[in-house]
Amino acid sequence: MNLDQLKNAANNINKIAEQIKTYKSSKKIFLEKINQLNSDYSDKKIPKEKFDEEIKNLLRGNTRQEELEIYDKHILYSLNQISKEIETLKIAVDYKPEPSILDKFLSPGEKYEHMEAKLKKKYLKELNVEPQLVKNFLKRQKSGQLKELEKDYVTYEPNEYGKISNVYVGKITNYLLKNYPSYFEKLFHDLKASGFKVLSKTYVSMLIFSTIISAIIIGLLASIFFSHPIIPLQILRGLLIGIVAGAATGASIYLYPSSVVSSKQSSMKAELPFVLIHMSAVAGSGAKPIAIFQTLLTSKD
Repeated sequence: MNLDQLKNAANNINKIAEQIKTYKSSKKIFLEKINQLNSDYSDKKIPKEKFDEEIKNLLRGNTRQEELEIYDKHILYSLNQISKEIETLKIAVDYKPEPSILDKFLSPGEKYEHMEAKLKKKYLKELNVEPQLVKNFLKRQKSGQLKELEKDYVTYEPNEYGKISNVYVGKITNYLLKNYPSYFEKLFHDLKASGFKVLSKTYVSMLIFSTIISAIIIGLLASIFFSHPIIPLQILRGLLIGIVAGAATGASIYLYPSSVVSSKQSSMKAELPFVLIHMSAVAGSGAKPIAIFQTLLTSKD
């Protein structure tokens, strides 16, 4: 381990120690606020309604003991992290890499090609490798036949249904997006906010394809199972039912991302007051802004 790695490890331990200090200060402030509220209520300085409201905000739906245990868990977790950092340092300092099998046969600066025939044979025997395979490999390497494998990285890989939808209704999707983009602005915004791992264009293709498929299937089923003496009327009724079913399917798919976003917004609004109270308690201990957010991120609440 070099000097820079030792410095980084020391800095990590120092940061964790600062976090422990922050947790202890937050716990102290929490206890002081609880005791002050109890004292003010006992001395009738505040009404019961305000006392109950303040206590509720401080405890965040927990009991006093449960809230204290949260701080203690954070402190214990940080202490364990310091222990892990120290163990890592010990292992790194005492670590001595074991020599490879090849190192046992090669002298310093020597290459495999220059190794004595007996040593080569012994070395390959230990590796359980055929000598001819090594010869072929070295021959191909010298001739430039071996090329480094390239890794393909993709940010998005459509599912099978998305692929099928793009194949059958991709042209319709392109036409609609090109000529009526305003109708899809809200949908695209909701898709981004919802976090769905699907391209906007693919989602529109899936919407159109699902609408068409549901209209056809339900229309056929309605025509078959809802009989009518007059065949044209039976077909017309099935067609109308299919159109309504398809429209309902398309509307549901169109509105689904919006419902997911609304659910996330409601959850965030409900949790935000507790987050602010938690941050305020940590900030009251004189912690730096970065420590406030680190404390928040490590919390499971």
